[in-house]
Formats: sequence, structure tokens, C-alpha cells
Amino acid sequence: ELEIKERSKTQFVNTYKTSHAIAAILGHELGHHVLGHISLEDENQTMTPGQEQDCDHFGLMICELAGFDRGQYLEHVKKFEKNRKKTLTKKHVKEHGTGDNRIKCLAAHIKYLEEINDT
Repeated sequence: ELEIKERSKTQFVNTYKTSHAIAAILGHELGHHVLGHISLEDENQTMTPGQEQDCDHFGLMICELAGFDRGQYLEHVKKFEKNRKKTLTKKHVKEHGTGDNRIKCLAAHIKYLEEINDT
């Protein structure tokens, strides 16, 4: 399982080959560590859709700190989710949620950030 996950991340970076793709995946995966989702003692851990959404938001923050704008991040996530939609297993969707729902939540988060920045 771990080998498949790692290969998937490598394929992601190799497919997109942009600094934004690298910032997005590193930001998201770093989020799992910073937010306490990862236990080094538990090899059979699973994520939840809520944890994945938290890491999507964390990745957005990291990308903004790296100089990418919110719209650019959202468009990249949309493209990524569209490209991998047909290859996802039921287990993956159960743990991570659907790409459409993650995009919806991320778009709502971005809208909220824009609203509070305008006040």
C-alpha cells in the first residue's frame, strides 16, 4: 500500500513538473504531519475526508506563502482531480472523499478567505 501511495506521488510530480505541483503536494503532505494525522507507529492508518480537506487548506496556505495565488491553486487541484477521477478505488474515495467534494470545500474556503480579507 505504501509503495503504491509513494509511486502515485512521484507520478503526480512527474506528470505536472511545475514548481506549483511540487508546492501543492508537499504542502498537502506536510499538513498531514503538522496537523497530527500521521502516526509513525501505525502502519495501517487511514485518513478521513475531513483530514484530507484540512490538508488541502494547509496546502493552499503553503502555496500562498510560496507566492502562488488562490485561484491558481484551485485550478491546479481541479485539473489534478479531473485527471485521476477514473482511476480512484472505492477505498481511496472513502478515505479521501470525492474530488468534486474536495474542490467544493476548497472553493468555499477560498471564498471565505476573500470575504474576510475584504472586511
